[in-house]
Amino acid sequence: MPQKRPVPLTQKAWIRGSAYLNEFQPSSLGLRLKGYTSVTIDNIPMRLTCRGFPSNRGAGIMAFRRHVALLAMGKWEPEVSTFLGRMLTKGDVFIDVGAWLGVHTLFASTLVGENGRVFSFEPDPVAHKMLRRNITLNHARNVELHTEALSDTIGTSNLVPITAFGMSYSGVLEQTSSVGIPIQTTTLDQFVSNACVIPKIVKVDVEGFEDKVIAGGKGTVSNPNTCIVIEFHSKQLVERGQDPQAVFRSLFGFGKEVVAIASRGKLHEEDLIPGETGCCWNDGHIALVPSAQSAGWI
Repeated sequence: MPQKRPVPLTQKAWIRGSAYLNEFQPSSLGLRLKGYTSVTIDNIPMRLTCRGFPSNRGAGIMAFRRHVALLAMGKWEPEVSTFLGRMLTKGDVFIDVGAWLGVHTLFASTLVGENGRVFSFEPDPVAHKMLRRNITLNHARNVELHTEALSDTIGTSNLVPITAFGMSYSGVLEQTSSVGIPIQTTTLDQFVSNACVIPKIVKVDVEGFEDKVIAGGKGTVSNPNTCIVIEFHSKQLVERGQDPQAVFRSLFGFGKEVVAIASRGKLHEEDLIPGETGCCWNDGHIALVPSAQSAGWI
């Protein structure tokens, strides 16, 4: 009998991820939805649901399957979860800006414990519904959800879908657009002031609007007790007419160590932005770490 050819790890992950996604989508046989599945991220178990994700097989579905494959492997942005695991302790405050399904929100919720607090922002209405279900599934009582988008102004804007709402890169803010849906915007500094908290870590993943979150949060970013984790989206910044390298250089004006999370290497103002190394996760995550805390990471 001929031996079966071993399936490469990446293909196994794809198969597992596809099966995971299919648990939440109506099949042609009309099978009942399972509702959720269990994954483990850096030894922290959590339940996740994708119920409510658009069932169309459009342009975004393949990228979504890649993301789901990573979740199935327990490897969703591993450099970020490693950083959070090293820096967050019981009683800390974590702010998740661009939470999507809530993987980092739930991860941080466990790390900070019942005396800690997690504030999770997701303006995409489809993603927010999935996020809310995941918080409920995991009984994460220390998590507070918000539908506002963090920006550089307080007011209203339009969230315009790139492919479809619910994707991890589903929309952009356009104040003058006639399409999309209206949403409320606020600033990081205004929120922190109103909540009367000092966050230990603020994670920012906003698809090319990093500069606006930073502009509206200069006081928080400057706080000597706060770390900032930013996923850089150079392509989307360029599409908005911004210079990614200029945005990168602006991070050096807050008196903190600027670190490439994946390599744990210290960055300098003249360096190039750490770039993408693959289609699924990248080393474009940058952290602003107070000097007093940088010894634990660099």
